[in-house]
Amino acid sequence: MKPKHIFILILLFLSGCITDEKVTTYFHPDGTVTRRVTFKTNRKKFDTDHLAVPVDSSWTLTVRKDTADTAQFLVRAEKTFGGVQWLNNDYKIKPNALSGVKREISFERKFMWFYTFYYYQETVSKVFDQHPLSEFLTDEEIGYVKAGDPKKKEMVTGLDSMAREKYEDRVNKKYMQWLAACMFDELLAGLTKTAQTHPAGAFTVKNLTSGKDSLKAKYTGMIVNMKSDKVFSQYFSDCYGVVPDSLMDRYPAYFKRYVELQNIFSSVFFAEYENRVQLPGRLYDSNADTVEKDLCSWQVRPARYLGDDLDMFAAAREANLWAWAVALVILVLTLAVWLVPKKKEEEKAKK
Repeated sequence: MKPKHIFILILLFLSGCITDEKVTTYFHPDGTVTRRVTFKTNRKKFDTDHLAVPVDSSWTLTVRKDTADTAQFLVRAEKTFGGVQWLNNDYKIKPNALSGVKREISFERKFMWFYTFYYYQETVSKVFDQHPLSEFLTDEEIGYVKAGDPKKKEMVTGLDSMAREKYEDRVNKKYMQWLAACMFDELLAGLTKTAQTHPAGAFTVKNLTSGKDSLKAKYTGMIVNMKSDKVFSQYFSDCYGVVPDSLMDRYPAYFKRYVELQNIFSSVFFAEYENRVQLPGRLYDSNADTVEKDLCSWQVRPARYLGDDLDMFAAAREANLWAWAVALVILVLTLAVWLVPKKKEEEKAKK
């Protein structure tokens, strides 16, 4: 279906051969931000548009051979920004694998006399809202889908390998059924608008409505089993005498949202990356998947944000040594003012 079927696009995306992408963001006390992106590729010339974050010619780029695997190149790109607003602007205007997915970063610095507090928040907004995940998955299954690997392992502790595999297969199938339902709603909306304004033969609103369940079953099977769209297109053509692709070509305005969602899904389906954050001072709170020496890390994968917002946060504090020094001086002076006269009075009393 137009554009090319989502799973064909996925294969094209994978042909970029970019793997192990890590995005490390260092927040500095003055509000500036240094971002470093590292990844592997088997090509010396590669397309940075396939990266999860925008990287362009303004970044410092270094490429070297991977000593552990000479067929691979290790790439590092780095840039310092004047503030998080520039990162947010890049998300919106520069091409990357997650174009179309809304992301927003905030970094706040609060002075509290003895300590300065730093707060990081980043939200990857959900893409599909046609159906809530709870229509297809239990609360436990939703938690499993949205969890990082460490939490996932905890959730299936106690299950043997076969039971764990069955559980994961069941959850993944239900998740794909949810995804198919969301996509089908947008496709059906476009088809219905087309049939309302341009009916032709068996292609009418009445027939679409009566055959909706069968169409949905065919479409869901295509998505869940990751099959070519030819079977669905042929079934639709047999039922209504027209090919879906031709309708989408002739009336693109009716299928605008469906095409947008198709493009987003096909771009992000395997666009997983590790988001890492380092704040000034010492970390004291975070919802990170893992923390190593105050470096917070989250796995940003589509299953965690397609159906619900993915929120990442961290908080750190840094001691203001000068404030402690001032407080100590004040304390010493206060004691001196209080103790010296008292001592003189005691000496007079002894005489």
